Amino acid sequence: HFNFDTDNLTMSISGEEITVTLVSPVGQSESISVGKTSTSINDLMEWAKALFGLEGNEFVLFKDGKPLSASPTSTAEQAGIVHGDLLAVHRSRNV
Repeated sequence: HFNFDTDNLTMSISGEEITVTLVSPVGQSESISVGKTSTSINDLMEWAKALFGLEGNEFVLFKDGKPLSASPTSTAEQAGIVHGDLLAVHRSRNV
């Protein structure tokens, strides 16, 4: 377990906790720490919606320029999300 704290910068790396950055449809970004085996894709989407004030269910998470194909109940680890990943929130084109 590693903790580094300087002013407002906090970085914590452990076996379970990872930090991901969520990016809103208008380019706002927020970094959050999540449990890789205890956080679902649905949890990540709910956090993104709350952080960015998004309403509705027409949003999709993107990783590496592609929509996450994992089930909403998959864990971050099962979906291939790792420490430092950037996840973009986009409106679904299927709505």
